[in-house]
Amino acid sequence: MLKILLVEDDKDVAEVISQFLYMLGYFVDIAFSAEMALKLFNKNQYNLLITDGNLPGKDGLWLIQKIKKDNPFLPILGISGYGEIQIFLSAGADAFLSKPFTFQQLKEKIDFLLKNNLT
Repeated sequence: MLKILLVEDDKDVAEVISQFLYMLGYFVDIAFSAEMALKLFNKNQYNLLITDGNLPGKDGLWLIQKIKKDNPFLPILGISGYGEIQIFLSAGADAFLSKPFTFQQLKEKIDFLLKNNLT
């Protein structure tokens, strides 16, 4: 089972996304801050990172840069309600989804990222 680290400070949003990903067959760990995510990331192996940009403390862009530096091949999906696609991609994200998004859009991005990363 592929493992995803989901970083989202809104607990309700995180739970809904996590349940959807679990139904698709993924194992999901949730972090509510970049610092919490980094601790989880250092203890576990993940196939994909999904992170919001607007997080308490250090933001999602900091997290992307920090993780991508040592893990350049890990696929990263940035999500944000502020339409910051270029900022996310410049930080190292491989794809971006603007909130609100549909489950179908999320599934398509994940499928694309994992397919390209596993081949």
